[in-house]
Amino acid sequence: MQNIYKQLEVWDINLFNKNSIFLTLSISLVITILLLFISFFTINEIDKKNNFDNLKRKYSTITKIVNQEYARFGFTNDLRRMIEEMDLILIDDSKKIQRTLQKTKLELMIKRRYANILLHIFKDKNHNILHFQTPFEEFLIIDHDIQSTHYHTFTILVFAILLLTILFVAYSVYKKLAPLYELHSKIDHIGNPNMSLDFLQTNAKDEVSLLARALLEKSQNLNQLKTSRDIFIRNIMHELKTPITKGRFLLELESNQTNKEKLQKVFYQLESLISEFASIEEVIAKKQNIEKKDIFFDDILENTLDMLMLENETDIEIDNHDFKLFVNFKLFSIAVKNLIDNGLKYSNNHKVSIKIEHNAILFINQGKPLEHSLEKYYEPFFSNSANNKGSFGLGFYIIKSILDVHNFKLNYTHQENNNIFTIVL
Repeated sequence: MQNIYKQLEVWDINLFNKNSIFLTLSISLVITILLLFISFFTINEIDKKNNFDNLKRKYSTITKIVNQEYARFGFTNDLRRMIEEMDLILIDDSKKIQRTLQKTKLELMIKRRYANILLHIFKDKNHNILHFQTPFEEFLIIDHDIQSTHYHTFTILVFAILLLTILFVAYSVYKKLAPLYELHSKIDHIGNPNMSLDFLQTNAKDEVSLLARALLEKSQNLNQLKTSRDIFIRNIMHELKTPITKGRFLLELESNQTNKEKLQKVFYQLESLISEFASIEEVIAKKQNIEKKDIFFDDILENTLDMLMLENETDIEIDNHDFKLFVNFKLFSIAVKNLIDNGLKYSNNHKVSIKIEHNAILFINQGKPLEHSLEKYYEPFFSNSANNKGSFGLGFYIIKSILDVHNFKLNYTHQENNNIFTIVL
């Protein structure tokens, strides 16, 4: 019991809350243990009484036989033989009698007087002793046939097993329910990316663990929504800057058909960017199943170049782009656009080469190798402080999120002064 309450203190469980499940369980445990103790002592007392009554009947019969024979004929060989036939041991040597009676662990059970014979019945751990005293002599009859001791031991053993079983079950129940208090404290941290369930047993499938994992999943979803919102806002701030600047510049120019068409293109680009942001937000926030079709990579490139609004499309070298991909057209275009845009920003010669190999698309640009591992750039809002080009650090996070829903993989190598980003299909 003490160990259980120490563990409950570690779990910070308040047993004195009248509405607490743990209070109800504790009261039930105490009542169960009390009933067990009461049952044990009741059975023990009944057992003692029955055992005492049986001994009285048994030794009453022996005493009557000994008294009758001794009163008629004295201590004869027939009496000795009669005692031996009853599996009893006779001791009539005075020294042995004294040594036997001087044992400190003897307990007096019965004291009776029959005519001229005084009878004392003692017991110790292994046998009972009948002490007969007459006016002329004394003798002992020892009975080794004692079953009550073994029965008493069996009763204690059963009681101990039941008590330990109850305590073990109670401990198991408390341990299973204890995470409820941890969950109560974790609710305040829903949406926190650092929220963990390290207090749960690994792969536990009880109801509390399932509830905790559902809570963790909800927390992760909320965190994903928060991340998606931040990405959506920051990406809008970054990506809309270019078309807005171009639009403001065109407004300052002379109003003619050419400038009007350019301005219309700017507004078209703004509309495309907003649609792009909505698609990014949807895939990052929900990780939903996306609609995919067989699409020519040439069509994806054409859509990507429209989104980039490049002044000079010759900056992009394309090799063998006439093949099909099973992808979501809009999302995969966004991923390709970010890879091209990243390559142009960080290229020494402001050029990007796209090559198609077996089950892979390579994006190659001249430049220094990445300062960190590619996985580091997957973190939202991570930016290279040495050369961030005004970036909010979302490009690779968006690329990875889109490739993940397509079950594609992005690899990176640096060879011969070239950065090579490879989409493994």
